[in-house]
Amino acid sequence: MESEIQKLKDTIADYETVLQSLVADRAALTAVVRALAESNASNPEFQRHLKLQVDIRAGRQLNSQMTDEQIDLFKASLNALLPQQLRDI
Repeated sequence: MESEIQKLKDTIADYETVLQSLVADRAALTAVVRALAESNASNPEFQRHLKLQVDIRAGRQLNSQMTDEQIDLFKASLNALLPQQLRDI
């Protein structure tokens, strides 16, 4: 019983390490994407490609098993990465 509890503790510790790494990775990616989006916000080519990618993703979401809540979460996450002038895409 004690060894099983220790295995569980070890598993939780490993999970926490992975979770911290994922949070750090996401924060770094968010910073880079946000900087790229802000620096290219007035670039028509960037706007065109962004709209294309959003449209492709929207079509795939509608044809998937994603729930409305998951789709709304994606939209909120996308908007958080974009400067205000690109959020209507």
